[in-house]
Amino acid sequence: MVDGQSAIARVGASLAERPDARRVQPFFSVDLGGGSRPNRQRSNALDALRSIAVKQALAVKDLYVNLLRKGVGLGTAGAGSIPFKAPRGPMNAPMQAKRALATLSLPLDEMKAVAKAFGGTLNDVAVTIVDAALNRYLQDRGEPPSRPLVAMCPLSLREAGDKEATTKISALFVPLGTARASIGARMDQVMSAIGSAKAELRRLSRDAAMLYAILAFGLSEAAGATRADKVTRPLANFVLSNVPGPRTNLYLRGAKMLGIYPVSALGGGMGLNATLLSYSNSMDFGFVANGASMPDLDDVARYARDAFEALSKEARGRAGAPQQRAARSARPKSAARRKSVVAA
Repeated sequence: MVDGQSAIARVGASLAERPDARRVQPFFSVDLGGGSRPNRQRSNALDALRSIAVKQALAVKDLYVNLLRKGVGLGTAGAGSIPFKAPRGPMNAPMQAKRALATLSLPLDEMKAVAKAFGGTLNDVAVTIVDAALNRYLQDRGEPPSRPLVAMCPLSLREAGDKEATTKISALFVPLGTARASIGARMDQVMSAIGSAKAELRRLSRDAAMLYAILAFGLSEAAGATRADKVTRPLANFVLSNVPGPRTNLYLRGAKMLGIYPVSALGGGMGLNATLLSYSNSMDFGFVANGASMPDLDDVARYARDAFEALSKEARGRAGAPQQRAARSARPKSAARRKSVVAA
């Protein structure tokens, strides 16, 4: 299995940047380099195994020191990456074979403008609108969450230029906005929570960060296998993953690719996955859910669009506020004094 970044690199390389290109190459046959491992002599292989063992031992120590700090309450209370604190909802119902699928496409430039107005990132915008959509969806079902929803956000650990066909990710478990928060306040809450979670993960080594995600998923799967998940809180409510995609239009024998919508896997007791992928000047969302508990997934996609429109309006207001203040401060003082005399 490969992570999203590695997979999309292969999909992009299998297509052409020119409409007149006639080459056809399946994405699974693309060779981006970096995936082959040269044969080593036995002594070299043993040295490599020793090095890996040392790294893993240090990573385990790093990881458990961090978990101990969280367990005894050192650091900021309620901040950082917090697994197994999610309220139970239809996203965490027992998994069935049936799947529900919905898609959404938003203008990338407008998403960037919204992020800039709030001082955040594209990922902050995406998490905020999906969080708002899910809160509205649960309200409509008469199942409002008792506490903020928790999103599992995969985080790539790849270094620049790394295209090896494997999985190199960790995960953040982020508590999101409060149930009745306005869209602007929700964005502020999400930015603060994601910032705290990222800061915590940066304190871990790369190997420890990978082990952190493996440990969390392992505990969740074990809870499901032993039915302990019936009395414990879910690992998270849903997965939200943001994968950078091709920046230019791509073609297959002259046919322009119009969009690319991820259809991701479900697991870890989380029956909802929202993966977004940038392509050209659009951000394409693929929503996948447990069809037995969330058959009306189209509502979530529609509510996410509504939330983005509301967030865009809020962003325009915030972007205009500094300009209005600057205009007022630039007004001649004599004119301001004349106005105050007239008013008196």
